[in-house]
Amino acid sequence: MRKWLLLLLLLGTGYYVFTRYPVVDAILGQLTQAHMKAFIDEQNRQSNGFVERMKASGDAFIERRFTSATKAKRTAPPPRPAPAKPPPKPPTPEELWAQEEAQRKRRIEKMFTPWPGALTTDSGLTYVLVTKKDSGKKPGLNASVLVHFSVWTKDGEIFESTYEERGGSPTILHLPRLVPGLREGLTLMREGEVAKFWIPAKLAYGQEPEQLGAPAGALFADVALKQVLAR
Repeated sequence: MRKWLLLLLLLGTGYYVFTRYPVVDAILGQLTQAHMKAFIDEQNRQSNGFVERMKASGDAFIERRFTSATKAKRTAPPPRPAPAKPPPKPPTPEELWAQEEAQRKRRIEKMFTPWPGALTTDSGLTYVLVTKKDSGKKPGLNASVLVHFSVWTKDGEIFESTYEERGGSPTILHLPRLVPGLREGLTLMREGEVAKFWIPAKLAYGQEPEQLGAPAGALFADVALKQVLAR
């Protein structure tokens, strides 16, 4: 009972002091502010220390990665040389034959393609004068002429040629004995001129020749008119 009375007396005394004497309250308030300031300063110090530790840790991590990458680059093995390509295989006989055949077809196609500027007559004969003369005789349809000539078939084979068959000497041709296309072509030429003729099948021996050994289809002729012997 006495303890409780003593406790009540102390509490009453304290309350009386705090309410009656503001100086005491001010002292306690200043003590509280000082305590809070010390607490905040401690928190700031710990926070700054944490930031510094994190920064140092990050710098160390970057340095380790850079050192590791540099070391790996220095110790990396040199690149392997690219394997040498094997030499190409030589063509087989079949491939060689196919290449030659393709070249022959291209040559024939080029031969039977009229030149730019070539003219075509009403009958269907196409020609071009390679060498022109302003004067000179022109043969008639029944004339005889001295010529150099070569005639190729649609297969690219030479049918007749004064250059190959007669040792390079010109020959005499009688126009009435020639195919219509070549006869017409010669009448368009003057002495000393050179011409090329693309003769369709209808002006040559036809698609199914009746003459033994005559070629079928179109012909290509290269003619040099040396002299008109008779009109």
